[in-house]
Amino acid sequence: MFEWSDVRIFLAVARHGSTLAASRVLGLNQSTIGRRIGVLEHQLKLVLFDKDTRGCHLTPQATALLPIAEEMEKTAASLSDEAQRQERQSRNIIRVTAAQDIFEYVLGPVIAAFKEKHPNLRFEFISDDRKLNLELGEADIAFRAGGIRDSDIQAQQINLGAFQWTAYCSDEYAKSHGTPASPADLPGHRIVAYEKRIGMSGMSIWFMSHVSGDQIVAHCNEVPNMRVAIATGQGIGILPCIVADRIPSLRRCFAPCPEMASSFSLLVAPHARALPLMRAFVEFSSDRIRAEMSKEQ
Repeated sequence: MFEWSDVRIFLAVARHGSTLAASRVLGLNQSTIGRRIGVLEHQLKLVLFDKDTRGCHLTPQATALLPIAEEMEKTAASLSDEAQRQERQSRNIIRVTAAQDIFEYVLGPVIAAFKEKHPNLRFEFISDDRKLNLELGEADIAFRAGGIRDSDIQAQQINLGAFQWTAYCSDEYAKSHGTPASPADLPGHRIVAYEKRIGMSGMSIWFMSHVSGDQIVAHCNEVPNMRVAIATGQGIGILPCIVADRIPSLRRCFAPCPEMASSFSLLVAPHARALPLMRAFVEFSSDRIRAEMSKEQ
């Protein structure tokens, strides 16, 4: 038999092309990498790599083994994820993922109120640019604005309503340049635009259809840095009302437009649906958030 750790090293060398590169990725000494590959080759009775001055190249035999090794990697990851889920459940831990602004302005008060009823409960908060995969156990519950990924297809989805968005500027900007009364009044103003994920959303595209390229003074990729850009007077940009209305230095330019509404959902991972504590938190947070969002209309 052979060690899983040696298969992991084999995969790293195969993917990165040399024992040196694999050693950097895995945090192991290069000589250790070479020695463990030798052990694995001895146990399998196969030569796995042809070596030259450019690095390590898979032999035909190793190429045939590669997809099987990758399946082993997925199984090992699933084992680790399931063990972590079981450990969290035994210690009354709920792992929640959401964007940073949602944690700050939406979930914070909700979670604090729920913990008053369940003082022994612990939360793990994960704010990540990427959307964590509930199917793989990276989180128990996700709060998501906008579209739902294909990998969330097995998760229970609860519609919480829609975030209202509109254009905001700082008090300083309004004093110097005035504020547009409607999207039709945006020409002539300095604009802070979104790029990447939010920039490709329907609401951003609709907003930008009312301005020209020469009006753009800055780009932002997420809501937090858009908040900073607008608050420092760089220009006008769009923000969710549930966030921006809580910031005293920001002011609405005009009322929220239906074209800029963004759906908001709560997703429950398949493994979490049957747990009483998870169900209680889902029901509690759904009611609280719907009530809070209704105030933003």
